[in-house]
Amino acid sequence: MRVSTTERRSSGRISTAYPAKIRSRNGKILARGRTSNVSAHGAFLIADREFEIPSDGVVVLELVKPDLGRTTADDEPNLDRYECCITRSESLGQLTGLAVKFNKKMT
Repeated sequence: MRVSTTERRSSGRISTAYPAKIRSRNGKILARGRTSNVSAHGAFLIADREFEIPSDGVVVLELVKPDLGRTTADDEPNLDRYECCITRSESLGQLTGLAVKFNKKMT
């Protein structure tokens, strides 16, 4: 017997390993980690530790993406900030896996 499943995601994911910080809305760092994959609508992160998820599940995700056009190491990194909703959390031994949905890109 063969079982097949249908992809339910609205956009494809790309495997990436961007450095990431997860902050509360008031700016407190909750965890640090890396992305495992990213899409136009969300990401899966591997965080360095478990942390208390805010009751509304909303956090700010900071992603440092490579900027191949930088001319010196002293340039500011390419930082993107997103207000996100944590849709899933799972224990990965001493690490935590987090699925987040992007609510909006922040300036």
